[in-house]
Amino acid sequence: MRLPSSHNNNYQENLSHAIQETFKKYNVHLEMCLGDGFIMNGFLDFLKNELNASSLEFLVKIDEYSNSHNSSTFYSNGSSVNNVNSPAGLLPSIQTSTTTISTISIGSPLSPSVSSTSFTSPGRKVQRKDSLKDLTEHNSIFSQPFNNNKISRKAKAKEIIDKFLNDHSAHQVNLSSQIRDAVLRNYEKECSRGGGENDINPHLFDEARTEVSLQLKCDSFVRFLKSHSFFNLIVSKVEKEVTSKNLDAIYKFLNIYFSKIGETKKNQVSQFITNKSNRALSPASPASGSGSGSGSPLGLVSPLADLSSDDGSIDSVESITHVNHVQTMLSLHTLSPNGIETKILDNVMDIREKFTKSIAELVDDIVTEQQFDLLIELVNNESLWLKVHEDSESSCFVSENKFYHNSRGLKIYKEVGIIESSPEEVLFALTDMRILNIIDDTMSNVKFERFVKGPTYAVSYLSSKMKMAWPMSDRQFLIGTSIRDETFDSYNGYTILRRSHDCKEVPLSKGCIKGIFLGGVVIEKLSEKHTRFTASGFVDMGGKFPLSLFNKILSLRQSKGVENVKKGISKRRNMPLTEQQVNSENSFYLLDTLFYSREHKTQPNSSSSHTPSF
Repeated sequence: MRLPSSHNNNYQENLSHAIQETFKKYNVHLEMCLGDGFIMNGFLDFLKNELNASSLEFLVKIDEYSNSHNSSTFYSNGSSVNNVNSPAGLLPSIQTSTTTISTISIGSPLSPSVSSTSFTSPGRKVQRKDSLKDLTEHNSIFSQPFNNNKISRKAKAKEIIDKFLNDHSAHQVNLSSQIRDAVLRNYEKECSRGGGENDINPHLFDEARTEVSLQLKCDSFVRFLKSHSFFNLIVSKVEKEVTSKNLDAIYKFLNIYFSKIGETKKNQVSQFITNKSNRALSPASPASGSGSGSGSPLGLVSPLADLSSDDGSIDSVESITHVNHVQTMLSLHTLSPNGIETKILDNVMDIREKFTKSIAELVDDIVTEQQFDLLIELVNNESLWLKVHEDSESSCFVSENKFYHNSRGLKIYKEVGIIESSPEEVLFALTDMRILNIIDDTMSNVKFERFVKGPTYAVSYLSSKMKMAWPMSDRQFLIGTSIRDETFDSYNGYTILRRSHDCKEVPLSKGCIKGIFLGGVVIEKLSEKHTRFTASGFVDMGGKFPLSLFNKILSLRQSKGVENVKKGISKRRNMPLTEQQVNSENSFYLLDTLFYSREHKTQPNSSSSHTPSF
């Protein structure tokens, strides 16, 4: 069924915004794109339009020349006509006759500020399906590659000189006269020296190659990244790879893809993060736009024109969870199938062990740093989850494996959605007890019980009932909530940890059965327009509730949580400004846990024991 035009327009607007905001976080490097045939095809077309495609062909021909035939005995020790070592691996190898791209030398002028070994195991050759051989087949601009079995290295050198260094050639590349004259002079020396047709220095063009490579990196490629050509390439890549119009899936794909062709940019941290201990909470509305970058891709200026700065010199506070997630995904690509399976299994087992420990800690009434970290690790480990529902607004998942409480094996749910709001708006909607009937209509009789202070975090305990259909008994929960500030990719966010206090001293209302909950919500700011909402939880209904039925219900779960949060935000936006304030009373002291953690985070060991306050 065809989507209405308004839906398509909204999708295109959100896609454009997601690309711009994700691109801001990365420095895309030419040398990291060399193995990506999709990007390099686009770059070649861009150079074609600028009448500069010969520069890229020049590099291809030089690599083919350098790698053809075995070096003679004279050059086997790396000698050159200049008596200076000039390794062929100085720059990334670009080949037209194979799909193997050699690893990048740290000393390469095309190298990023960090070693490529961050992404590729040392000594490992990265196999690419799309190589620069594909570029020559896709674009008739390149002449036929050398036939390595028929053309000698000296003949190849002459062909390169005639085509790319000759003043009368239409394909002449831009070289300084000093380097050009040196190449010609050394070529003449090599030919006059005699020897076989293949007895010529394989490093003859290295200096010329370095100069042209730097021109491409520092000029042409920078303009390419700011062009509509690059933006439209990324749009087509997303539309090809992400079959749904789910915004969260688009953001995740973009982060993974930009991580493969670039590195995380070290941006200056926003003032509200640097001074977040003094940051005031106010119900901010979502930004109406993001400047010139939020326009349509059909505009005169590319949406990415102002975003491709290559300055990575400023320190930042980066998202640990995001960086770890991306590095994990990249590291999996460097493993064998058995290695991938083992790595995933180890990660899952580690989380299951931490979860078992957290379940055992439900007898305690304080929360720890490790429990917050487990929640974030749990929701970000993609290998744990099976998708059971997806639409353009949100996705629902259940864990592939069961988790246990008192030998009861139950699955965990996760719901993820992108909301057009600020993180604070989401936080206020989740903590404003006046709209609880909108956010969670399954809970009733919600009552504040106590406020517990720990060394670093405080917990607000609320009791509530869940009405069950006859003949089942109602469930009663005593759930403690604690909130922590987060920093995601230099953006602010929050983690809301929710956990039952599983102790026998808690009285049960007549006719109720005690339920157990462990989970929470992660709120991440993705951009000035979008916030990611991720809710996850383990629920044990207790009693004789059939476990198989409960797990079946989870597998049929729909995206109700995200929808309810959006309704709650809308409700609060329609309140008079004087009523929008969330305070201790109308949040049942949930927000007080955030302020408490800010005050005590700088002195985590300031108290050796906690003092409950009732």
